[in-house]
Amino acid sequence: MKFGFDLDEVVCDLTASLLDLMYYSYGVDRTIDIFTGYNFYHNDYCGDNRVNEEIADMLVHAVRDLGVLSNCKPDQKFARLVSFLYAYGYEIHFITAREEAARGVTKDWLKRHKIPYTSLTIIGYGNNKGPKIKALGLDYFVDDFIENIEAALEYDEGLKGRTFIVDKPWNEDYRNKHVIRARNEKDIINHVIKKQVSH
Repeated sequence: MKFGFDLDEVVCDLTASLLDLMYYSYGVDRTIDIFTGYNFYHNDYCGDNRVNEEIADMLVHAVRDLGVLSNCKPDQKFARLVSFLYAYGYEIHFITAREEAARGVTKDWLKRHKIPYTSLTIIGYGNNKGPKIKALGLDYFVDDFIENIEAALEYDEGLKGRTFIVDKPWNEDYRNKHVIRARNEKDIINHVIKKQVSH
């Protein structure tokens, strides 16, 4: 069985690093709930449009900064899930929108945090994950970004009922009868176990 996982905001807690940057650079102390939109320019960080734009500019650069990516903490719940699945013989395929320049940092980060995997696919920001998802022949797919979820279903109908959206403020209004909302790692593992028992 093959599992596809996004990295950032699933296994890698990039948002925590971005919140720290906002605090230390602008004195803006917020929680993840400030990110109501996936587009950084659509969020109100401090009530000042000029400063909001400066913060958004900083965050756009930060998500491509190799130092920021290298120093992110893992989301322990989903890191444990990946390790559990891998230990039980599942293939783990990471599919990330990071840039190719981040490949080395990403591999080092996974190794440093002892997160096992079968393959790492880097597609670059703004590119469609759908073709890679189909080519890998995944049995399950996990992501936080609505467009990636929709691409998975468009390119591989076999993922209907086997695709998970990790619960985040920027996707809280998303509804799709073929997608399971994962508020934590248990939502995923319970669904997988039930699928196996029913077959």
